[in-house]
Amino acid sequence: MNCRIPGVHWIGTAILIVFSILLLTGCGGGSSGAGTAGSTVNVSVATAVPNVSPNDPAILTSGLSTSAAVSAADNVDHVWITVHRISLIPGNNDPGPDPNGEIAVQDLSSPDARGHISADLTEPEEIDLLNLPGGTLARFLNAIDNVPAGTYGKIRIYYSDPKVHFIDAPDNTVMHGTANFHLDIHFVGGKLVIPEATGSGVRLFEVTVSFVLGKDGLKITAGPNKILMRPQVFATVSTVRFVLTGVVDNVDKIASAFDLTAGGTRIFHVAYDNVSTVWSFRDPGVPGDPGAPPRAIPIDNQAFAIAALNNGATVDAIGEFTPGGLFLADDITITFPENIKAPVVSGTPSSGWLANDTFVLDLAIDNVVFPKPSRASARYDNNADLSVIDIGQAAIVQGAIVTARGYAVAGGVEAYWISIGP
Repeated sequence: MNCRIPGVHWIGTAILIVFSILLLTGCGGGSSGAGTAGSTVNVSVATAVPNVSPNDPAILTSGLSTSAAVSAADNVDHVWITVHRISLIPGNNDPGPDPNGEIAVQDLSSPDARGHISADLTEPEEIDLLNLPGGTLARFLNAIDNVPAGTYGKIRIYYSDPKVHFIDAPDNTVMHGTANFHLDIHFVGGKLVIPEATGSGVRLFEVTVSFVLGKDGLKITAGPNKILMRPQVFATVSTVRFVLTGVVDNVDKIASAFDLTAGGTRIFHVAYDNVSTVWSFRDPGVPGDPGAPPRAIPIDNQAFAIAALNNGATVDAIGEFTPGGLFLADDITITFPENIKAPVVSGTPSSGWLANDTFVLDLAIDNVVFPKPSRASARYDNNADLSVIDIGQAAIVQGAIVTARGYAVAGGVEAYWISIGP
C-alpha cells in the first residue's frame, strides 16, 4: 500500500499515540515501533472496551460474526484514511473531544462555518494512522492559499474511504466513518498560533505538533454489522516555522541581517547566524532545457555564502518569527539574478583568463566575468553535475561553455558561482 503525502510528519512523545510533524518522505514502521526516514512513531492503541480479550482475527474478518461490539484494536496493524480537506478552526473555547471519541452523528455545519479556514487538497492523500508517513502538516495547511494570522483551537481533517487491516487477513476491510467523516485535532496546553498571514511569498514550512489520541486511544470496535472507528485526538504545538521568498535589500553583513520584500509588497527584517545558518545556491534550471527543474546545491563555507548574499538576490529564508516580528532564518537559499546564462567563452586571443583575473564571454555587451570574492575563491563546478566542485579555475579556457551566476555590474557580472560544461 502506498503512503504518498506532502503533508504530515508524526513523532511520538506522548502516552498512547503521538503523531509528530516534520519533513521529508517515507512511511512509518509497524503498529508499535519506530518509523523510517528519521521519524519515530511510537504507537499504542487503547481498547474501546476495557479488559476485553483479543479476538481471533479470522472471526473479526469473516462476516463480523461477533454477537456484540468488541475491541478490535489488538488485531489491527493498519488503519487507512484518505484525507481530502483540511480546516483551521479559530477560537479559545474548544471544549475538547467527546470522552467517548468522535460521535456517529451528521455534522450539519458547513466546512467553512463559524470562521473555519478551509481548503481541499489538490489530490487526496491516503495515510495509515498506524504507520505514519514523513512529511509536514504544513504541506496540508499550505493547501489553504492564505492562512490568516491568528489563534486556532483545533484542526479538522476531512477524510473518506476508511478501512482497517486485521493481522494475517488477506485484504482490508471497510470501516464506518463517524462525525460525517472528519477527525478533529483539539489543542491543549496552548493553541496553534500563526504569527504571520501566509500568501504573497509567505508560506508555512513546518508545523510541529504532537498528536495524542485520548485516554481510549484509537477506538476501533467490530460489531455484527460494521467496524467503527471513533478517534479522540488531542495535540500540543511546539514549533511554527515559515519560508519567506523574496528579493533582498539593505544587506548588512556586520549586523548579519537584511530586508526581504515578499510578494512585491511585504517587507520583513531577517537576521541570520554566522555559524549555524545553513546556506545553499539555487540554479533556475539546466541551461538550454527550459523544462528542467531547478537545482540546488549546499554551501559548506559560511564566509563564502555570506559574501555571495547581496542586494538584488532572491532568497528562500526558512525560520521563525520572534514576538517582536523579527524573522530568524536558520536556512537560506540564494538565487542570483539572471544576468548571464550558459554563454560561450569568447574566442579572444587570450587562452581564457586575462591578466587582470577576468575572462570575456562572446556576448555583444556586458561580457566580462569578474570572479568573486576573487579568482581563487569563487566556486567552480561541472554544469552537468553541480556536486563536482574540484574542476577548478583551470577549466576556464577558450571555447569552453560557461554559466556565470552573480550580480550585474558595469561591463559584465560579478560571478560567485561559475559552472563549466554544457
